[in-house]
Amino acid sequence: MSRIRNHFWVQALVLLLVLGLSVAIVRTTYFNGPDFLVYYQSAHYFLHGADVYSTQRDGIMVFKYPPWILTLFLPVAFFGKETALLLWGVIQVVALLAILKSLARAGVRLATLGFTLLAFYPIVLNHALLGQIALPILAMALPWSGESPGKKGTGFRFWAVSTGLSVKLLPLLLLISLKWKKKSFSASTKVALSWILLSTPILLAGGWSVLQQWRESATSGRIAKVSLEGVHVAGRESQGLPALLFRVFHWDPYSIPLVVGICILLSVAGIWTWRKVASRQNDKVIWMGALALLPIFQPLAGFYSFIFAFPLACSVVNEEWRRLHWKSASRFALGILAIALICWTTQKSLGSALGGWLEFISVKSFGVLLLAYLAASRRPV
Repeated sequence: MSRIRNHFWVQALVLLLVLGLSVAIVRTTYFNGPDFLVYYQSAHYFLHGADVYSTQRDGIMVFKYPPWILTLFLPVAFFGKETALLLWGVIQVVALLAILKSLARAGVRLATLGFTLLAFYPIVLNHALLGQIALPILAMALPWSGESPGKKGTGFRFWAVSTGLSVKLLPLLLLISLKWKKKSFSASTKVALSWILLSTPILLAGGWSVLQQWRESATSGRIAKVSLEGVHVAGRESQGLPALLFRVFHWDPYSIPLVVGICILLSVAGIWTWRKVASRQNDKVIWMGALALLPIFQPLAGFYSFIFAFPLACSVVNEEWRRLHWKSASRFALGILAIALICWTTQKSLGSALGGWLEFISVKSFGVLLLAYLAASRRPV
C-alpha cells in the first residue's frame, strides 16, 4: 500500500512540474521568442515579395537556414505575431511531452524524468526565452534511436529527423553516419529530392541567387563580426569546444575557413571516438550520446542548445540510481555533477570570478563529456 501511495505522489509531483513548466514555456515564448520571430518575419518577407536573406536589413537576426526550412514555416505567416508566438510556445510544450514519452518508453522511470526535468529547468526556460527550434528537433530525433535509414516503415521519421537536423548541416551528416547502411543511399536521395521540392517556391521567387544569399547570411549572421558584443565564436555565451580553443589560443573568430575547419575536425573526431568507446552499449544509448555531443562541436553553442543532453542525462541518472550501491555511489554523484555543470554553472549563479572562469573553459561541454563517459563506461545489462 505504501508503495502505491508513494507512486501516486511521484506521479502528482511530476504532473505539477510538467504543467508548471508548460505554462512557463508558453508564457516566456509569447513575451519574447526573438529567434522564432526570425522565421516568422522571413516568411512574411517571402509572401510580400521581399528578399528572405538580407544581412543589410536584418543584421544578426537575418534568416540563416536552408530555403526548404523556410517553406515549412510559411503557414505561420498567416497568423498575427502574438498568435504565432502563442502557437510556437504550444508546439514547444508538445515537443517536450513527446520527449518525455519517448524516454518513458525507453525505460526511464517517472521519478528520474521529474528530477532531471527540474534540473534542466534553466536550459528549457532559456530555450523558450529565445523561441528556439531545438526542442522540436530533439522530439523528432529521439525516437529514431533503434532504426536505420531505409528500414521499412521508417521513411517519414527519417525525413523528419533529417529535415530538422538540416538546420545544422554538419551535425546532420555526422549523425546519419551513425546509421549508414546500404539502403541509406536510397532513403537519403528521397529526402534530398523533397528538400529540392520544398525549396522550389523560394527559388522560383528569387532565382538561383537565393543560394548565394543563403551562404552569405549563414556565415555573416553566425560567424562574421556583428554589432552585438560577444556574439561570435569566441564569445562567452558560446559553450562549445571550438569556442574554448578560440578563446585560449586567441584565434581570429571571424575567419570563416578556420571556424569551419575546426568544427569539422572536432565533429568527425568526436563522433568517431564516441562510436568506439560506446560500442558495448545499446543503440538507444549510442544515439542519445550522439545527440548530447551535438552542441559541443558547434561554432555557436548557446545555453539552450544543451537541451540535446537531456535524454542522455535521464539515461545516466536512471541507470546509476538503479544500480546505486555504496561502492558505486561516486558514479551517481558524478552524474549529478555533470547535470549541475550543464544547467546551473554560469557567471550569474556563481559570480563573475569563478563563474566567469568556468564559462571561459566551456564548462557545459565538460558536463556533457562527463555524462558521455558515465554512459559509455557502465556495464551493459
